[in-house]
Amino acid sequence: MDDYLKVCRFLSKLNNEILGERNSPYKERLSRLENLVLIMG
Repeated sequence: MDDYLKVCRFLSKLNNEILGERNSPYKERLSRLENLVLIMG
């Protein structure tokens, strides 16, 4: 899990897996979305 958190910083924030981050606003806003498009370049 530690390697995952080091490498996948963006996904871990979206998944609310980092304690102490702004988790509650992310969770509220993401749950209100009707569509989400993620593009990796």
